[in-house]
Amino acid sequence: MLGTHDPKFNQIIVNNIPITGYVDGTFIELTRPNNMFDETEGSDGSFSRSKTNSTAMDCSINLQHTSPSNDILDAIRLADEYSNAGVVTFAFMDLLSKTKVMSAKCYIKKMPDIVRGKVISEVKWDIKVINPSASVGGSIPIN
Repeated sequence: MLGTHDPKFNQIIVNNIPITGYVDGTFIELTRPNNMFDETEGSDGSFSRSKTNSTAMDCSINLQHTSPSNDILDAIRLADEYSNAGVVTFAFMDLLSKTKVMSAKCYIKKMPDIVRGKVISEVKWDIKVINPSASVGGSIPIN
């Protein structure tokens, strides 16, 4: 069995628009900042847990500063900043695995830092993904 990863088969879609121009290296990171359960241990060693029901995810998308997708994401950010109209759809799919994150609601958390130098710099977009449907899977095996 041979598993394969190919970045060309990863899709990020925001507001139904494909995002392109990823940096070399890590171009997306999705994390769930809260645990599924909060835990309490009593002084007698008893143990309890409480479901948090928190499913929101933090997403970082890293683009080259030359990517046209910066214009798309910035337009969404500006629409939210000036008229509260920046809550849009989000999807991430690894087409060579069962890993997917889909949501009807996401928003850009802040304006990215602007960095320039001799070489192409990275633009990091921080996005909050609300109540996503998420699954993590391995590569589809090649026999």
